[in-house]
Amino acid sequence: MASPSALEAALRAAVRGEVAADPLTLGVYATDASLYQITPRAVVCPLDEADLVAAVRTCGALGVPILPRAGGTSLGGSAVGAACVIDVSRHMHALIEVDEAGGWARVQLGLVRDNLNALLAPRRLMFAPDPATGNRAGVGGMIGNNSSGMRSLRYGLTLHHTRAVKIALADGRVTWLGTADRDDALAAELRARVMEVVDRVRPQIAARYPKILRRVQGYNLDALTGETPNLAHLIVGSEGSLATVLEAEVGVVPLPAATALAVAHFADLETALRTVQRVVPEGPSAVEIVDQTTLDLARANPATEDLCDWLVGSPAAVLGIEFCADTADEAAARAAEVGAALLASGAAYAVSQLPDAPGQQRFWAVRKAGLGVMTTMRGERKPMPGIEDCAVPLDVLPEFIEAVLAICARHDTRPTLYAHAGVGLIHVRPILSMKDPADIARLKAIADETFALVISLGGSISGEHGDGLARSAYLEQFFGPELMAAFAQVKAIFDPRGLMNPGKIVAGPPIDENLRLGPPYRAEVRDGWYRWSREEHLDRAIELCNGVGACRSTLAGAMCPTYRATRDESLSTRARANALRLANSGHFESIGDLALAPVLDTCLACKACRTECPSNVDLARLKAEALAA
Repeated sequence: MASPSALEAALRAAVRGEVAADPLTLGVYATDASLYQITPRAVVCPLDEADLVAAVRTCGALGVPILPRAGGTSLGGSAVGAACVIDVSRHMHALIEVDEAGGWARVQLGLVRDNLNALLAPRRLMFAPDPATGNRAGVGGMIGNNSSGMRSLRYGLTLHHTRAVKIALADGRVTWLGTADRDDALAAELRARVMEVVDRVRPQIAARYPKILRRVQGYNLDALTGETPNLAHLIVGSEGSLATVLEAEVGVVPLPAATALAVAHFADLETALRTVQRVVPEGPSAVEIVDQTTLDLARANPATEDLCDWLVGSPAAVLGIEFCADTADEAAARAAEVGAALLASGAAYAVSQLPDAPGQQRFWAVRKAGLGVMTTMRGERKPMPGIEDCAVPLDVLPEFIEAVLAICARHDTRPTLYAHAGVGLIHVRPILSMKDPADIARLKAIADETFALVISLGGSISGEHGDGLARSAYLEQFFGPELMAAFAQVKAIFDPRGLMNPGKIVAGPPIDENLRLGPPYRAEVRDGWYRWSREEHLDRAIELCNGVGACRSTLAGAMCPTYRATRDESLSTRARANALRLANSGHFESIGDLALAPVLDTCLACKACRTECPSNVDLARLKAEALAA
């Protein structure tokens, strides 16, 4: 493998876009929105497709691992690794073509989902998968992750909306993958070899893949067992471990004519969970749950407190039940009918009807901010990912949640719960501290027990967030040795030298390795010049950012102006917070180290992050602390 200096020199000679290998930039790209931190070998921001292929070819020739990255919002650790990170989000975000009659669009992979839909809106079309990070998640990351979001009841997963992908293999060869009628020689060769593997394990595919909608773990071999297999569907959900996607043809659908939302309030969690089975047959487009802990944090958060006017009392949980219809009156009537039935039965003690768009947007804003809001929980323990992506059949959802609550209680903690109740996927996040070795052991023990439970219930350990570093190590337990051998064979067909995003899906590390805040992490405890009473200490204020990347939105809001102007990750609030955390934990001399100047000097101290970041990162105050250090 090439030395760092040789790699940087080779990339600079081959690529016209930005190339970086300095400690600060590498540190900024060492994390995503997961628990993990791994320093990359270099970072490239290609200008266009030719640049991207040149970067891939250069890394392939030097034997350097390759990690394609868009928004960097992975919750499973898919977007970090000891590789050359190729960030497509800065320059490669074009909508290339729209075929309204055919119902598809051709896009570059750095195009953000909500930005794509803003471009499609004048045509009354949209790209339907809608993850909570849709205002900063690139289409490329959604394809790599097989994202879905809140309305998968109606629209399914990204796989269901992917027609074809243009890929580059690690050796730089390029081809389109889709149905067989568009195969060139390379695609035909890949198809033939992959289908040989699929044909050998068809019985295992039928037996071991769960029969639920929300399943994204492993490679999508089950999607290739039909009469007209689309090889693009193998790339969907592969987390960049097979090839680098250059462009994609994605399906677009008509915007819903009208929507209405009923928010049902429950005095206990069990009743809310059992109500899900009752309302799903009514045909809602979404059924989302938010628990009391998350709601309480949202009410106290400057970014969301003004959005909670639909809340009545202090519910143990709420269900947001959305209906689509041809007219506003029809949608409102369906929401009202369900709400009235829940009140009449005594299941819900209150139902807020939100027939208008502004009211609905306030609910969805709180729901989408849930992950960031949780970071503001006082103390070292925070709601942690790991088991947060489990999905089970709807008829066993109450049983599953009851069992997981008991598992957490046995390990001296409790979780927060929110998300996609209507499809059996609730993000359960145990409240733990990754600075505490005992809690790290609890994380692994809870994961071991929970994943065994999921398997016994016919569920999925990865419902939408992917396997990444968090769950890849559990795939053999889930799929068995024969399917894991098939996964390894498929990876070898596309990536014989194992250069594409290593450690994801095939040969994944244990869940408790490479932790961002785990040993040997040690922060310098500082009182600071300001009073940090809400955060308790300056070091905790520095650690507030969880990487979810709300500061990377370029649509509504003001945060973060320097990122909006440049699309440069290092000029985002997330990057600045990461840099300060690295400095405060020994990667630089101190938070006042001049090495941080490239990211801190450009902060405008506008304080947009203080009120728009769901984690309440206040970069203006943190910058002042750094300047005074």
